[in-house]
Amino acid sequence: MWHSNGFIITGQPDTIYKGVDNEAWPLEIEEIDNIKINNIHRKLDEDCYRHYQESYVSLLTNLEEIIFYDKICRDNGIRTNILYCETSLLEPKFNIELAQRFLLNSQFIGYDLASKDPDYHSCIKNELLYHPFIFKNVTPQILNSHGLFNKYSDAEGFILERGNILQDATKNIYLEKGDFIIYKLFLVTTI
Repeated sequence: MWHSNGFIITGQPDTIYKGVDNEAWPLEIEEIDNIKINNIHRKLDEDCYRHYQESYVSLLTNLEEIIFYDKICRDNGIRTNILYCETSLLEPKFNIELAQRFLLNSQFIGYDLASKDPDYHSCIKNELLYHPFIFKNVTPQILNSHGLFNKYSDAEGFILERGNILQDATKNIYLEKGDFIIYKLFLVTTI
């Protein structure tokens, strides 16, 4: 069910939530005059259109680009997290042998429910943590120390309750409508 898809670089937040929706790709291309960084952002922007395909999520798979992006962030005083991501989607495909290496050099941090495009809008961050009063069965207390679901079954329960809320006109104003997927996330400790 899980496919090795690639990486997201995020800022290091001072909040409980440590998922994909934390200043993903934190370099502002207007402020960074670097052709490689501009090309990475252009690739992600182009991927934004590809994410409309059912089997595609917008992530980077090129290790040189990941390492370079992270270095430029750190050179500019931006603390980062590198998240290795698996989803149920087929594309992009990250090399399975390298993926197994990253599983050894990373820590599982949980499951996030977020959009497939490069803004990575997280339902956990923007709905469960910001508007917990609309949920009856899933509460922020179920989240782990990273602000994510520890168990896949908890993420599925959240999706079911969220689906019911979307049908309720008095509460659905608090929820984003869109194409969301479950991300299985690992914090990379060594590249």
